[in-house]
Amino acid sequence: MFGIFNDAQFPHVHVALRTIHEEDDFTEFCRLWQCFDNRKVHYTFIFDATNVGYIPVKYAYRMSNFISKLKEKKKRENNVFLEKSIIISDKWYVNSLLYLIFSLVKPVAPVYIVQSKQRASRLIDQLALNSQFYDDDSVTFFSN
Repeated sequence: MFGIFNDAQFPHVHVALRTIHEEDDFTEFCRLWQCFDNRKVHYTFIFDATNVGYIPVKYAYRMSNFISKLKEKKKRENNVFLEKSIIISDKWYVNSLLYLIFSLVKPVAPVYIVQSKQRASRLIDQLALNSQFYDDDSVTFFSN
């Protein structure tokens, strides 16, 4: 399985990302992602990509298509409740795929990329105080 979703701390949904072994892994990941909008409550994804193995580039294109469809759905039906995403990634290859994705399509909600769980935790605390404030220059930000 590519993404293991843990909603025990909802509205913070922790997602452990792994390697995509087959097409169904990505399809299931997208299906589970969309299930959170069915709750009709704003939520934040915290993706942990520190254990991701090799992912073929084609999935960056598939992810950009998925994000485009979410944005269309949000515009058309106003029922996408993702508030922001924080991605923990310490791998250049994963970061390169993320840059590719967000150069093809803007995210559906703000995206923050950090290198460690500690930085992610600090960022969550800072954003809870002010959604525009974070004092760590190691954060990469993509606006929607």
